[in-house]
Amino acid sequence: MKYAGLIIVILILSCTKDESECNIKGELIGYDAEKCSCCPGFLIEYNSDTIKSYNIVENIDVWSVVRAFGYPISIRFSFKDSEGDCQNYKDITCISFDYPSNCGQDGEIIGYISEECLCCPGWVIKIGSDTIKIEDLPEVSKIEKIVNTKGYPIKIKLDYDNIDDYCLGQYKNLTCFELK
Repeated sequence: MKYAGLIIVILILSCTKDESECNIKGELIGYDAEKCSCCPGFLIEYNSDTIKSYNIVENIDVWSVVRAFGYPISIRFSFKDSEGDCQNYKDITCISFDYPSNCGQDGEIIGYISEECLCCPGWVIKIGSDTIKIEDLPEVSKIEKIVNTKGYPIKIKLDYDNIDDYCLGQYKNLTCFELK
């Protein structure tokens, strides 16, 4: 009887969800935006199969990662059959982004432009004597917490490409990102 409390604690801890549940390697390859009852959803490819998910795990801002890197994005994930009306959907129960790291350039996030116009909003990043703008960053909730507690600048490492055909080349596309 004296071990009953220990057994309960062990059982509770063994049910805790962690990143090791994200054990399927795949790629987030797009979003089907077709408007019908069972059409829209994120498309995920793995093991020569493609699944669709209407929702990705709560509290994960998938769109900020997509806007930062574009498709495809390497991920680790797990899923279960959806309990909704759309039989072909899967519920993503765990997701972890494997976006590139080991970046080559040091930089600092020095601000965010929030003006509401087509080519205005974005994160302002200083790299040496150059300043660039990225429309969205991964880990934006972590970045916002840092801004709210410590302010700018925020040290990062990154690599990027030019986007010539979008907003006259004002924005850059991340190819690698790390918070320092």
